[in-house]
Amino acid sequence: MKSNCNEKLYEVARNAWEFWNKLSEEFISDRYMLLPHLNDEYNKYAFKYLPYYIRKYSINKMVILYLEGENLPPKKYEKTVIWKKISEAEMEGLIKLYGLCFFSEKVTIVSLTKPYETGGERLLGIHGTTKEHLLCYDIYRFDEIPDDKQLSMMSY
Repeated sequence: MKSNCNEKLYEVARNAWEFWNKLSEEFISDRYMLLPHLNDEYNKYAFKYLPYYIRKYSINKMVILYLEGENLPPKKYEKTVIWKKISEAEMEGLIKLYGLCFFSEKVTIVSLTKPYETGGERLLGIHGTTKEHLLCYDIYRFDEIPDDKQLSMMSY
């Protein structure tokens, strides 16, 4: 039984690694963002603060990997962002691989539960903490939450 389990894990990791290599060869990029939760509130904030994220990390090319059915923002980032729809199996494979080994510093996963639980959501409600705060500080690693004026000055 143990051997069968190891073989399945190896196959998932190998398939995900092959998919990652194909993806990173097809789309040479400064950053790859994974949206593993369909139409999640974190995705909404990820899109809202995307211009600030792009500027903060000096991103020239970025690939956003999303699931079919995701409510995408208007395509106003054509010069910078490549939108790539992938299957749930491909997304889960990449998430599991990332949980097994940190395969690229270019990856941002818009989740507090994948590849593993960060415990960040335990802060919700404490001193007014919202999912918007968690996205900005925990996932995007901002020093502040950009205001509407800062966001309106950015175009891509």
